[in-house]
Amino acid sequence: MTENYLEMMSDSLRKKLSILQELERLSLRQKEFFEQGDAMDDAAFDEVAERKGALIEELEKLDEGFTSLFEKTKEQIGANKERYAPQIREIQDQIRAVTGVSNAIEAQEKRNKAAADRYFASARAELNHGRKSSGTALLYHQTMNHAQNVTPQFFDSKK
Repeated sequence: MTENYLEMMSDSLRKKLSILQELERLSLRQKEFFEQGDAMDDAAFDEVAERKGALIEELEKLDEGFTSLFEKTKEQIGANKERYAPQIREIQDQIRAVTGVSNAIEAQEKRNKAAADRYFASARAELNHGRKSSGTALLYHQTMNHAQNVTPQFFDSKK
């Protein structure tokens, strides 16, 4: 029974690693979007973000299942470490691989956040510039409309 649980835990970690590798790929794709600047494809960016959300939900389910299995087998494994040594080593190796990819994703997400902050700051600056330009144009238009109604300043009374 414990061997089955260990195998299920190992399968869970394999799936988690696969999902994390997909998340890493999608994070790198997001980096490319921010590098494109104004040419960013908003629909594709949204699609990547939605896909990442779905993968994160899958990861949470896998984590819950792994924790549940670990709690069920913890005492049995602890009492028979030498019996389950090969499976324990395999699981430990998988956990190291998962941790490595998780750390790489975390670092990439920090870089993506900084890139997103720069992108949105630039977009805000452009919007503000556009507002100022349109405000100036409106003021000019209003001034010119009123200028047409100016009464003559000098009146020549000779006839």
